Parts: sequence; structure tokens; C-alpha cells
Amino acid sequence: MNRAHAILWPAPAIFQHFLPHNLLTGKVIILFLITYLMELRMSWNKDLAVSYLRSHALGHSHSECAKFTRLAILAGGVKVPNTDYAKDYGAELLRAGFSELPPGSTLISGDVAVIQPYPGGNGIGHMTMYDGTQWISDFVQKSMYPGPGYRKMQPSFKIYRMH
Repeated sequence: MNRAHAILWPAPAIFQHFLPHNLLTGKVIILFLITYLMELRMSWNKDLAVSYLRSHALGHSHSECAKFTRLAILAGGVKVPNTDYAKDYGAELLRAGFSELPPGSTLISGDVAVIQPYPGGNGIGHMTMYDGTQWISDFVQKSMYPGPGYRKMQPSFKIYRMH
């Protein structure tokens, strides 16, 4: 069923307190229900998220790490609001239901890293997802750190997981 479908059902007694009387006669059309539930949080499917990243990864960085990772999370069923910078996605991931992992945790497919910028870098930071064997953002990375500057400076990062 998609967002365009409506659910028809008799109004249960509990709705008598919330709906105007004229809506309680006959059947009530609930158009907002599906959209509302989908906006709150769809169930997480890390395999769909990883599949999205694998199939959309480019040959090299196009400086769109956060966009690609956010869209992969959405493909996996969770909506994360856009932020201006990759470094700022930690709070949004937490609000969407992800949990921050303790340092040294074993990584699994679907884990997301938010990496802070390093001195002399671009100031935006980086976001990427682990597919079970490698890190992918807008390209397949050599490591969690996306480039030589990150690998040399090793700025702070946090790993997030949807349970």
C-alpha cells in the first residue's frame, strides 16, 4: 500500500471524543494515517540502505557524502532531516532512533559514522555507512576516513546504529 491509499473503517467509540459528530456517521476516511506513520519512522531495513549505497556509489568523491548516506538511510526506511554539514548529523541520527555506539564496538552492516573536520580540511566533516566489509558514502572508501587528510589527522568521530 502506498501513501495515496486511504483506509476506510467505522469510527470506533474512542474517536467520539476527538472527531466532530458529522464525521462519526458511516465510515471515516483516514488519509493522513499512512503518511503520518511513514513520517514518524518506517521500520529500518539496513540491507536496503546498504544496497542503495552500493548501487549509487560513484567512482570517486563528489563531496556529497552526507546526501548519499542520508538517502541510503531513507531507502532503508528511516527519514533523517537534512543538515548543512556532514559533521552535524549525529543529533539528527539520534532523533531518528539511532544510538551512539561505545568506542571500540564491533561494526555491522548499516552502521553510520559521522566524522568531524580536521584542521586544514574543509570544515564540513564527513558521513559514511559501513556495508559489512567497507565504508561507502558517495564513493567506496579505502577506510572509514575518506581521504589522505582524514587518514593522516584522524579527527574525532562517532558511530551510530539503528537497533
